[in-house]
Amino acid sequence: MKNPSDPQPDPQDALAALQQKLAGLGESSMRKSYYPELQERLEELERFKAFLDHSNDAICLVEASTGRIVDLNDSASRQTGWSRDELLQQSLFDLSNLQQNAAAEALILSSEEMASVRILAVTEVHRKDGGIFPAEITLNRMQFRDRSYVLAVARDITQRKAMEEALRESEEFLKNIVDHIPAVVFAKEVQELRFVTINKACQEVFGLSRAEVLGRTNYDLFPKERRSFSPRWTGRPWPRGSWWRSRRRSSAPRTATGYCG
Repeated sequence: MKNPSDPQPDPQDALAALQQKLAGLGESSMRKSYYPELQERLEELERFKAFLDHSNDAICLVEASTGRIVDLNDSASRQTGWSRDELLQQSLFDLSNLQQNAAAEALILSSEEMASVRILAVTEVHRKDGGIFPAEITLNRMQFRDRSYVLAVARDITQRKAMEEALRESEEFLKNIVDHIPAVVFAKEVQELRFVTINKACQEVFGLSRAEVLGRTNYDLFPKERRSFSPRWTGRPWPRGSWWRSRRRSSAPRTATGYCG
């Protein structure tokens, strides 16, 4: 039995304790349920952030309608040379030449709400030291808590561009060699025997330009008596030792002869 002289509990403290019990958030309850769940969520976020930071792609979250960078991964800093704080003061247009791409600019700067839209753009990304590198950027428009953002994922394609240029130079080199061979050289695709390439000597013999010949067959280009200067494909290799002959289209008597060896 309580002694009337005992101090009475503060009504406000009693009310707060009652509210916590009713909400199931008393000190004991929070330790048992809320804290472990919160810790698990924090670990998931840290794991996901580490995953993004170790990506080879530069990833930026961009505010729609302004293009301002609001978040980024570590790779964006590593590849551009700017610190995180410096990049957060810039827009995606400061960092790249995307303003030269009308579709990309419209997707980023549009103030209207739109469904998820994704485009792929090739641009140049600027480094802090004044250098640039070619990049393939995927832009994905998204909504989060009633606000519009663009997720920009940039991939450095310097090596791919170098390989493409090396291939182009190699093809150009071989084309020049074939063009300067004094003999007639041409190639056809197998199924319909359409010309896919010819050299200069072939153009002279045919009396036709490269544009007039490519994509066509003998039957498109020559009179009936001259159509079969090369045998039609039958699904089997042409016999070794077979010959073909063609006369020049103009009145000049020059002829071209080929051999299937």
